[in-house]
Amino acid sequence: MRQYFRRYGISILIWIATIVALAALIHRFVIIKTQFELSVIQQVYHDWALIIVLLFMILNWLIEAMKWKVATLHLQRISLVKAIKGVLMGVAVSVIMPNRTGEFLGKILSLEKGNRIKGVFASMLTSIAQLCMTLIFGLIGVLILYWHQQSTVIKYIWISIILLIVFLLVYFFIPKVVRQFYTKIPERYRRFLLFLKNYSISELMNIIGLSLLRYFIFVFQLYLLFICFDIFISPIQFFLHASVCFLLTTIVPTTSLSELIVRSQIGLMIFSSQVNYEEIIVFVFSMLWLINIAIPALIGLFIMVKIRD
Repeated sequence: MRQYFRRYGISILIWIATIVALAALIHRFVIIKTQFELSVIQQVYHDWALIIVLLFMILNWLIEAMKWKVATLHLQRISLVKAIKGVLMGVAVSVIMPNRTGEFLGKILSLEKGNRIKGVFASMLTSIAQLCMTLIFGLIGVLILYWHQQSTVIKYIWISIILLIVFLLVYFFIPKVVRQFYTKIPERYRRFLLFLKNYSISELMNIIGLSLLRYFIFVFQLYLLFICFDIFISPIQFFLHASVCFLLTTIVPTTSLSELIVRSQIGLMIFSSQVNYEEIIVFVFSMLWLINIAIPALIGLFIMVKIRD
């Protein structure tokens, strides 16, 4: 029995992930269908904008594949095609995990077996870089849009910024404290910090730059989807509101079944002051998920099945 699972265990897990992910996607399609009327689709005024959004979906995951290719340079050199397959398999697995945290499980399948453990650290690096973009622009959006409100959330944001500044000052000017802090970090996180030493500053900046480019693509896609319905918002105001949306959808805990509902509700909460039609907001955020997650996930599922045939 042990030899059987050693030989076929990965294949069994992939098939289980494939079936569960496919079920989750079907469930979300049902949610989309019940959240808006068919008449909403017939209100699309600018088809060209939708075409550009679809083209940017390809560019989006191509950039992520380039980022994955850079992140794995110190493990093994993989082709861009193999990197794309790894990224799409990561999307496929992520749809069944809370907040899509299981992306690394699909990505590491593009690596040789001996490199997959360290491949988890490489995937963490790409995810953290993307998360930093979401946090930075999201916090900027919150501070600019709600700075005049003396709410608890704003106070926590200011406290977080102050703590970050204090940490940076300690890191650069009190190295002894840093070394003592380093010894208190759990072993698995220390291994990740040691793994980062393999990268040069230019390689890390390359990963950060690609993450920044992907972030702007997400924002631009959302902007174009609103234009599809002849809704034009001031670009600066839109960017600030979209940044807050992306921040909230990242930090609010979700499951594979609730993510789409949460995204739509956050979109309603943030954009209701800019758009008068709630059904269009819901449809736009559903379309953004459909284009950027569902379609790549289906392709990733197909790839996962093919590599185990």
